[in-house]
Amino acid sequence: RNIACSIERGSLVAVVGSVGSGKSSFLSAVLGEMESIDGSKVYMPPKDGEEHNENLVSYCSQSPWVVNDTLRGNILFGRPYVKERYDEVVEACALLDDLAVLPAGDKTEIGERGINLSGGQKARIALARAMYSQETQLMLLDDPLSAVDAHVGEHLFKHAITGEISSGATRVLVTHHVHFLPRCDKVIMLEKGEVKHTGSYQELIARGVDFAGAVDVSKTAEDSEAGDKDTEKKDDSVEVEKSEKSTDATKKEGEKLKTAGEKLVKDEELMEGAVEGSMYTHYAKAGGGFAFV
Repeated sequence: RNIACSIERGSLVAVVGSVGSGKSSFLSAVLGEMESIDGSKVYMPPKDGEEHNENLVSYCSQSPWVVNDTLRGNILFGRPYVKERYDEVVEACALLDDLAVLPAGDKTEIGERGINLSGGQKARIALARAMYSQETQLMLLDDPLSAVDAHVGEHLFKHAITGEISSGATRVLVTHHVHFLPRCDKVIMLEKGEVKHTGSYQELIARGVDFAGAVDVSKTAEDSEAGDKDTEKKDDSVEVEKSEKSTDATKKEGEKLKTAGEKLVKDEELMEGAVEGSMYTHYAKAGGGFAFV
């Protein structure tokens, strides 16, 4: 409520605030998924030289989701396959090591609800899906770095969120990682559903804004790394890290997937033809006999 702010085209804006401050709701409002109570709206002007607004929006939700399809299919999500663009996105989203250990690479089938993936892997696939479209003009990223450790988070921020694959697009990033804020063009701080402060990180520091009091800074780079490793263990899965320990773990996970094979979901059996008489007998017996049918 009472939210009034502007975001420059092509900029990177961080949205921060304590738990329950309205960060995810802010993105939902931009998407038009929240009903306006006072007739206000989000205005997205068309690009220079265009009469109509044809801006496409990519949204990466806080709870990453996948569908029962191949890894490549989850990234493309119905869009045409462009090898050069696809390879750039996979590298930027730190998925190369995962593809190396999967039994069929990016053609490996992902199980229902991503049961054969870790939380970090699902988060990176969801981010890659949002990054793949070159026509996207607005990217709404709801805390995609919370599911990965410090090393992978730095890679994603450097190569995906601020990298070449997202250049030109306006990016709105919800995050609790304060150490990324100096590298953002603008910071929007929310408190109890309202915009409390807005400006560059340096401007907010000059005003004496207390980030420690408004943001959950308990998840620093070191704490995030330790905490995310624990989360990955609970999921009985593995997060790709740029360390010897995580590489070994990733290889072990890949071996498990190889033993399971490429096909993870059985096709439904389909029988055609007339129904045998014995089936009616079984049905009658199950219902208590012919007298009850």
